[in-house]
Amino acid sequence: MEAKVQDRVSLKKEDLGGTITALWVIGIIGLIGAAIGCHLNPKAFNFSWLFSFMVFYTMAAGCFFWLIVQHATNSGWNTLVRRQLENVVGVFPYLALFFIPLLPIVGGDRLHSLWPWLDPAVTDHDPLYHAKAGYFTMGFDWPAFFYVRLAFYFTTFVLVGAWFRRRSLQQDSDGHPIHSVVMRKTSYGVIALFAISISFSAIDWMMSMDYRWYSTMWGVYIFAGSAGSAMALLAIILHALKAKGYLQLVTEEHFHIVGKLMFAFTIFWSYIAFSQFMLIWYANIPEETIFYKIRNTPEWFPLSIGLLLGHFIIPFLWLLGQAAKKTPWRLIAGASWMIFIHMCDLYWIIMPVYQKSPIPDWKHFLLNGSCLLGIGCIIAAVFLRNLTKANLYPVKDPRLDESIHLKN
Repeated sequence: MEAKVQDRVSLKKEDLGGTITALWVIGIIGLIGAAIGCHLNPKAFNFSWLFSFMVFYTMAAGCFFWLIVQHATNSGWNTLVRRQLENVVGVFPYLALFFIPLLPIVGGDRLHSLWPWLDPAVTDHDPLYHAKAGYFTMGFDWPAFFYVRLAFYFTTFVLVGAWFRRRSLQQDSDGHPIHSVVMRKTSYGVIALFAISISFSAIDWMMSMDYRWYSTMWGVYIFAGSAGSAMALLAIILHALKAKGYLQLVTEEHFHIVGKLMFAFTIFWSYIAFSQFMLIWYANIPEETIFYKIRNTPEWFPLSIGLLLGHFIIPFLWLLGQAAKKTPWRLIAGASWMIFIHMCDLYWIIMPVYQKSPIPDWKHFLLNGSCLLGIGCIIAAVFLRNLTKANLYPVKDPRLDESIHLKN
């Protein structure tokens, strides 16, 4: 099997030139700008930081999903591309660190504007809060259960993700098929851990910005966007490596499957988004309709309609034909658009709680950019470092030959 593998199986750090260093420098500058913004306008910082964090958290969580599902289904086609999912999942320790500014013990009163349930002055006389107080605080004077849930989410993504990557790398060394068997059997239970983590983290960090509001579709809604944007990210990573002379065994057949999964989750997101809207509209309960009420103001309504067009109609029509999934530039254009519109979706979810218009003033615009660059560039640097620390695909996976000769 190894004789069939291309010789450019690893990416040397020297091949990247000064890219990693440049990303670290830009990222640190962005973090400094975010820190200054936090000092000047703590409230704006809360929302900018949460938005930026969720952009990268959801895409990394989506990659975690595809990794464990492909193990659970004993998928063979993805063997050549699986290592890149592992590399993205490897950024979760840094994402955990980036959540520190949002810890109540760190942010203190600053976070009351983001999560009002932390403010006793708001919640003490609100029966709607007391009906949910058991979930938020479990009767304590501080959000103890919040920290328990937070530890659960990041334990799942950081430790379990690292375990899968370590097992995969061990197989690169000894070639024993038992690693594939163990990862497959472990993945069944991990799927449940993932479902709990992505759903309840979405509730804790975004739904609780208005603790009165609730939606039974919320966890699935965030999952749909995460999975779709993660597959789009994988398409871009694979294309970039292939353009640089790596992963030449990845063919249009692999891109075709990636494109089909992007297309599938475009439809799935649209179905969940419509279902959530329809159920809330039909029930017409004030605690539910408030979510759409503040997003259907004259200022936010164009973006609400833009999500219908940009998150469903445009990518649906773009990816509908087979040629769009097999033509590199068309697939990458569609993938880039899906990531962009996923960011717009998160912006639409988070920012209306803070500002009346989707267009921020120049100071908040710079703060948004600083937070995105600060988190994004450092996450990208960590990902590129992960690329250089292992083979670009599992060279001794027993399903490698199936992936090399993929036909679909």
